[in-house]
Amino acid sequence: MALLIRSHFDLARTSLKERRGRTFLTCLGIAIGVASIILILSLMGSINNLIKTQVEAIGGNLIVVRPSDSKDEVTNILSELTNTNHFNKSNLTLNDVRTITSLNADKSVEAEFPIMSVAPLAISTNTLVGEHTVEAGSVLGTTEELQDLIGLTLKSGTFLKNSTFKSAVIGKSLSLRLFGTDEPVGKTFTLLGERFIIVGILSESNSPINFNRVDLMIRY
Repeated sequence: MALLIRSHFDLARTSLKERRGRTFLTCLGIAIGVASIILILSLMGSINNLIKTQVEAIGGNLIVVRPSDSKDEVTNILSELTNTNHFNKSNLTLNDVRTITSLNADKSVEAEFPIMSVAPLAISTNTLVGEHTVEAGSVLGTTEELQDLIGLTLKSGTFLKNSTFKSAVIGKSLSLRLFGTDEPVGKTFTLLGERFIIVGILSESNSPINFNRVDLMIRY
């Protein structure tokens, strides 16, 4: 048996020496395969850590309800779930927000996890006109409840006000592009023919929860 094993070993060694090119390519393929598996596992671990970080950042108790296009194919459903443009045109309305909010007041509804607060989201890209014009500014339409939901902090001013005038909270980057200053509280700008007054400045944050890098929040 030992002689047979040694014979096979010598035969294999001789074959490898005689076919050095094939041996090199085989070893290269094995190395690439192993490296690919390690890379995929590393990426999966990084994604899991990112999701975990985002969930922990908001306390793990935030639910986002997204509008649906009523598509049946799996590929369309996946596209729907990953496409932020679905916040632009929605079949959800403010009446839906009021309905969800009213569930806490409805004593006939027994919820294991009560709803603490609800805020609508509507993301779009529009032209903003202040002292300068920004052709493609990312805008998030929402209400004052969003501040507590995701823990937004302000550098100065106040958050969106539930008042008779249209208010806005702006980030530093967009503020510099619109007004050339990072302290524009009290200044106004025009969006879709409507004039908004800036009531607050967002603090800079490294949080990954940034709603597609939105730098402006408004309330109608």
